[in-house]
Amino acid sequence: MVLPAQAPSSSTPDLQAYAIQPEEFKKAAATIQPMLSADGRIIEDFKNKRLMVLDRPEIQKKISVLYQPWTAPVSNVRIFVRSLDNSQGNSRQIDATWNTRVGNATIQRGPPGTQRGIQVRARTVDVMSDSNTQQQILVASGCKAMINVSEEIPDVGWFLFWGAPYGLWATEPQWKEVGAKLAVQPFVLPNGFIRIRLVPTLNRLVDRQWLITEVQQLATEVTVMDGQEVDLGGLQSKDSEFMRRFFQTYQQGGSARQVQLKLRAVIEELPPRPDYKE
Repeated sequence: MVLPAQAPSSSTPDLQAYAIQPEEFKKAAATIQPMLSADGRIIEDFKNKRLMVLDRPEIQKKISVLYQPWTAPVSNVRIFVRSLDNSQGNSRQIDATWNTRVGNATIQRGPPGTQRGIQVRARTVDVMSDSNTQQQILVASGCKAMINVSEEIPDVGWFLFWGAPYGLWATEPQWKEVGAKLAVQPFVLPNGFIRIRLVPTLNRLVDRQWLITEVQQLATEVTVMDGQEVDLGGLQSKDSEFMRRFFQTYQQGGSARQVQLKLRAVIEELPPRPDYKE
């Protein structure tokens, strides 16, 4: 969940943490859940003994009457993702030479010795394209956001066959525009490290409806230092073949190429939130 940058308003969700002992989590969640709006959500943070609630300020006021707001600084994590694109394709080039006379003058295009007349030659040349693109998202510690991997992945049939035994999707033979994303969920640790949970996600168009599936079977976690960059394609996985195909996209010419993504997470501390007052 990406937090809005503007100041909270009556219609803008606000993130507030409440100090609750872990053994009271279930009871507190059961009490808070009916108070939430349709878009509200609860996030359990056992390590820091708190429940985090994302909802409108007026809802937070009601909850704060029952539970003590967490007064420690709330951490955001700014995530930078670099895509290293080394794509290869081909293009068609046409060269033309001519040699002709106009009156007493000779007009020529081409090297010395070009024959009289016009010659046209076409050839195919390989073209290498190097470009770096960057994604940037801001997410609260414990919340979730999405990073793009590929707008359209190859080998759609392979993924359809792979996921069927796990019940991840029905037969759905008419998959269209199948894209790949990574669900990223950072947790700021007390020692200044960040634990990042990553879940492969497939989004596809079926019968004019977008369907999104998180492949929880292949979720992985990595712990990094504040500001450290990691190669997402180099992380260990329970199914290396799935991840190899997941980090693919189409390049110019229609062939597949690997997507190289590097992620860097930076902690951004927010000042303590004041207690709500009636």
